[in-house]
Amino acid sequence: MDKKEICKKIKEINHKIVIVGPTLKDENDPDTHLRVYYKGGRLANIGTGKREKSALMSKKYENQFKDNIEKTKKFNDIRKKAASNEENLIKVLSNKENFKLINEAFERKWQKMTKKEKNNQKERDVETQIMSNFMISENDWIAVDMEFQCPSSWFEKMDSDKEIKKFIDMEHKKGNKKITKKPKFDIIMISKDGIGIIELKVNNENCDNILSHYCHMKHILNNEESKDKFITEIYRRIKYLQENELINSEIIDKYGKQFFNEKKLWCGFLFVGGGKSESVKIIRGLEEKLEEKEFIKNLNFMYCDNDESKIKTLNINHMQNYNDFIKESEK
Repeated sequence: MDKKEICKKIKEINHKIVIVGPTLKDENDPDTHLRVYYKGGRLANIGTGKREKSALMSKKYENQFKDNIEKTKKFNDIRKKAASNEENLIKVLSNKENFKLINEAFERKWQKMTKKEKNNQKERDVETQIMSNFMISENDWIAVDMEFQCPSSWFEKMDSDKEIKKFIDMEHKKGNKKITKKPKFDIIMISKDGIGIIELKVNNENCDNILSHYCHMKHILNNEESKDKFITEIYRRIKYLQENELINSEIIDKYGKQFFNEKKLWCGFLFVGGGKSESVKIIRGLEEKLEEKEFIKNLNFMYCDNDESKIKTLNINHMQNYNDFIKESEK
């Protein structure tokens, strides 16, 4: 069974399953495993190289059944079986009892989370909803990646920007290290305006790091070396998706190649739930901290109610610039 067929069969198991491209934790050692997500949790890896093995969930999920020896053993058994080959991974996931156990492992882990961790989980759940709806879409934009972890080397020179350095120094004086040099972008998409980097906020929670996101966006848009590396990497991931028919290649053919050549990149914030007026307050609060007020006007903003039917009808082409996003909420 080839990888294309394997991906197709796994996606058919549950409509909430999303398969995206590999990661890049180290520039010199790019990963080649496809990542499989379910409700925002990492469900599996699919090896694409000849010697690479697939895997079901992380071993840490075994700890969720410490109070039940029988379930711990069963969970270990299905993980081992799934790792033996892709056909067995499909068989494990297709079994209703197995999938029920997998779902329980996720639920148990989420129940033990702190409030901040639960908010992060809600974000990833919405991310997977967006990915499942818009990777293969008839719209003129598509989602192409999620949880995009950037190598720290891309952001080593981030503090060469005077405003960003000021914010980093200010946070460090408070004893905070919120402005990290190893960011993770929530969603990557391609629209008529270019390759888009989206920071997602759900119910207006976990917004204390919004200044950090602003600094990452400013750096990736203004630093040509980092921008080049990001675009090269997203193109590498998209090729995996195309090979396995996981995205709408027509959009890539229509816009993508031109955008990769022109290095056309944009960034934005997508607020889902919590009320638009509150989202606007958060963005206004960010703007008040800035000395260079002009850059925020280069970013895009959008609000959507936290409802599956609303998320299904998202149109990223309707994102607004800063002034329009603020003005509309004041009407």
